[in-house]
Amino acid sequence: MRFLLVLFLLVFCTSCSKKPPEQQRQSLNVNFAFEPLTLDPRKGGDYISSSMHFMLFQGLTRYTPQSSTALALADQVEISNNRLTYTFHLREAYWSNGDPIVAADFEHSWKSMLDPSFPAPNAYLLYPIKNAKRAKNGEISTNEVGVRAINDKTLVVELRKPTPYFLELTSFCALFPINHKVELNNPNWHEVHNEDFVCSGPFSLKEWRTKDLITIHKNPKYWNHCEISLEEINISLIESSMTAYQMYENGDIDLMGTCFSEIPIDSIPHLVANQLIHSNPIGATSFITFNTTRFPLSHPKLRRALAYAIDRKSIVDDIKQLGETIATGPVAPILKGGKTTEFYEDANLPLARKLFQEAIEELGILKPDLKFQFAFMTYNFNERVAQEIQQQWKKAFDIDIPLIGVEIKTFLDTLNRRDYDLALFSWSAQYRDPMNVLDRFKYKNTPKNYADWENLRYAKILNQSEKIPDAQKRYEFLEKAERIFTSEMPVTCLYHWNMSYLKKDYVDGFYISPIGSVHLDNVKIKK
Repeated sequence: MRFLLVLFLLVFCTSCSKKPPEQQRQSLNVNFAFEPLTLDPRKGGDYISSSMHFMLFQGLTRYTPQSSTALALADQVEISNNRLTYTFHLREAYWSNGDPIVAADFEHSWKSMLDPSFPAPNAYLLYPIKNAKRAKNGEISTNEVGVRAINDKTLVVELRKPTPYFLELTSFCALFPINHKVELNNPNWHEVHNEDFVCSGPFSLKEWRTKDLITIHKNPKYWNHCEISLEEINISLIESSMTAYQMYENGDIDLMGTCFSEIPIDSIPHLVANQLIHSNPIGATSFITFNTTRFPLSHPKLRRALAYAIDRKSIVDDIKQLGETIATGPVAPILKGGKTTEFYEDANLPLARKLFQEAIEELGILKPDLKFQFAFMTYNFNERVAQEIQQQWKKAFDIDIPLIGVEIKTFLDTLNRRDYDLALFSWSAQYRDPMNVLDRFKYKNTPKNYADWENLRYAKILNQSEKIPDAQKRYEFLEKAERIFTSEMPVTCLYHWNMSYLKKDYVDGFYISPIGSVHLDNVKIKK
């Protein structure tokens, strides 16, 4: 016996001719602090690239201003009674080159991510699918993965276990399809300035001037294009947050902040005092990751000592200044029903010094023998946060830890190769559930498990949680895994994010999802 789940869009496009002509030019100007690293949604891992993917592509479902998941390229989905089989029926939709969007595009995209040789940092998001993890590990062929295009308009997905967040997963950009026919003809279709670049979302790429400007236009082939007001988005590429802020003040940028480009630190007190900053709590967290395979950071007591010595409140209050919540655990409250759990005390210097002394004695080393470096990405807040933590560790333990600031490509490569000691970074959720964070550390070989940490008891608890249907009881059970995580401290979290931004009054319809993704498809210029 099967039941039918149908999600209706609030507005359905029937005829663009019914839409009244716009009096105001529908053009939006924003700034990216750095260029997107890839236009292929399967390969994205940074927030700037993800922002582009949400503009240019779309999936089976999508986020809405109501923070729910609505149908998008699918117009109907059937879920079996045992919650293991999802049958998606695709609507009539087209790629920007006019090709129809078919179920084979999804099958090809997802299975290519699960090829062991394919560089997909978010491939683990597909692991709820039958045989997905085994395929990624090279144990079986991707042909055995539970994703099948029955015909052009029907996609069947078989899960290995009931996954309450699976439908929402399909709203995340890493699961957006690519045109499989185009890729077969040109594997480099996604490179900049490639005439074969095609997309499926509300906007399409018009121009890309390296280190200068990206221009995207309304996509006339988008299935719901008559509901898109913006005709053009101009994206300047300026690294300096102060320069971008001056452009915003001069009216050359209509929207800044969010994950596009940070608000200058020195401007924040004035903006907060005058209530000019908008903020949304999201499922994102800044953290320090320890390379647990490197001596002496392989010792949990040393990692805990460094973690307990950090004064997170001073970072939030004196540097960030955006009302964010300090993190004494890995999972942001928004990902577990709003509950906040304190797993250890912030800035506990007596305990930190005690653990530090015990650690170096057990390691059989002297304080001068502690040799490790602290890496960070050179971008606005990061350097000041790293400097503050460096000073806090100097005060707590009288040790000197050199700082290494690098640009994003080098930084990500360093993390992916595990060629670092300590690193300041952040993660952002792809779906609203504690597993989005905890699952990253279930296996050492997960690409985003930069700490290279694994614990059998921890993994067992995550597996057992799959059998708990009640959401609140499941959250409480998963806290057992969080306690193991924080006791071994492969990562120490600093603060959970507010997505803060500046917006001109004439920009209407802009919204941010609970995972922090920025959406411009509802924006209308009222100026």
